[in-house]
Amino acid sequence: MCRSTATDSRHPFAEDRRYCSPVDGPHHTFEPRLVLLTGASSVGKTSAGRALQSVTELPAIFIPGDDLDLPRHARSLERLRELPPHEANRLEAELDSAYLHGLNSFVQHGFHAIGELIFKEPARTATCLRVLTEIPHLLVLLQCDADVRRTRERLRNDRPLGLSDKTSDTARPSNVRFDLELDTSELTPQAVAEAIRRVLETETAAP
Repeated sequence: MCRSTATDSRHPFAEDRRYCSPVDGPHHTFEPRLVLLTGASSVGKTSAGRALQSVTELPAIFIPGDDLDLPRHARSLERLRELPPHEANRLEAELDSAYLHGLNSFVQHGFHAIGELIFKEPARTATCLRVLTEIPHLLVLLQCDADVRRTRERLRNDRPLGLSDKTSDTARPSNVRFDLELDTSELTPQAVAEAIRRVLETETAAP
């Protein structure tokens, strides 16, 4: 349950429970962290993020990476395609940086923050790694069998076919050390979330 220190209805979150973990319980001894879920499209990052938000003892905030997708409709897409490649890559790197810093704001206020992204171009990966050095975090790589990914991609029907295969080629950069790797081929989102929670709460437990 999300508790407000203010009873005044003017408090910005007084009546808004959208960002609050429903978990309530005894006083926690866990350090707030950014949990960053990575992996190819359709490995289950968003489903795992939603499930994780509901099981952490420390209240958790989840902001899906899909909510930050660049526009893909008509005029916006046309304008984006007009950008030189180096400008388009810089734009996406700046968005990644802003996303991670925004999640860190919740960490600084005592929440676990859960985000998701796909490592793509080396420059964007370098930007993310640089920002993460400033933030207490748990970097999680989700993977699954290629046939399972493709089936999930077809069933979700909100991504162009082939995106999962395309993003799997860059999802595990050689210069990135992951704190946890999970195969989601036969795991439910709840099982993935529980596996992450165990590591998160064990690693951040106060002595």
